[in-house]
Amino acid sequence: MAKTKVGKSIFLQEAISGVGIAGGQQKCSIVKEELGFDACLNHRQPELSERLEAACPNGIDIYFENVGGPVLDAVLPLLNDFARIPVCGLIAHYNDKEFLASDDSSYVTGTELFADGGFAQV
Repeated sequence: MAKTKVGKSIFLQEAISGVGIAGGQQKCSIVKEELGFDACLNHRQPELSERLEAACPNGIDIYFENVGGPVLDAVLPLLNDFARIPVCGLIAHYNDKEFLASDDSSYVTGTELFADGGFAQV
């Protein structure tokens, strides 16, 4: 789905490699030390957008989405042209009556993106 290439950056939430986000310092330590991420950001700490921008100075080429909410809001402005977004879920929004990812959606009209969803059976 995401079709990565050498030299492209990837942003994943609690996943396998790249820059990750987890809930708590202990989980971030596991993500970096055991899973080999270059960096992991604790989403419970303040200034997530600024810390993510510092961790991804060249923007984001692949973002695996499974949560939504403030993490999605922090990622969207950093997406490079032709970024790919495999969408697994948006758990932060499952009970929302309306869904708006951000107050400023200009990143969608100003950036060429590819988003795709998939289903997994367990």
